Amino acid sequence: MKDVFAEAQRTSAAIAFVGHNAAEFLPLRHGDSIVVNGTPRPTKLDSIARGTVDPHQLQRWFDAGAAIYLHPWLHAKLIAVELANETHATVIGSANVSQHAQNDLEEGTAVLSIPTSSRPCTAQSSNGSTKLTP
Repeated sequence: MKDVFAEAQRTSAAIAFVGHNAAEFLPLRHGDSIVVNGTPRPTKLDSIARGTVDPHQLQRWFDAGAAIYLHPWLHAKLIAVELANETHATVIGSANVSQHAQNDLEEGTAVLSIPTSSRPCTAQSSNGSTKLTP
């Protein structure tokens, strides 16, 4: 998976939960975007308040220039990547971006590559999402 992200020109992701080391597994930068499970105002059910979404990782991505969106019911695990070699890769799987998913769980992931001339898949969730701002 790190090979895909090393070649990424732009990344768009929808990943429900992100752990304390998420930026190591999914390096996001200016022009990239991610939707995670969460709400702008903490509640007892909010993933950020419960610790299943690490706010420090969100800040790290935000500081790198990525757009961060919060969706209260998101459970997706999808990443769309534009690659330098004129293809798009779509990563579909069961894993969240966390050390627990990386090291402890049995997860499944498929990486699909398509030429740029095909219609690219992008991960977005506009219905019910809130853009995170400083």
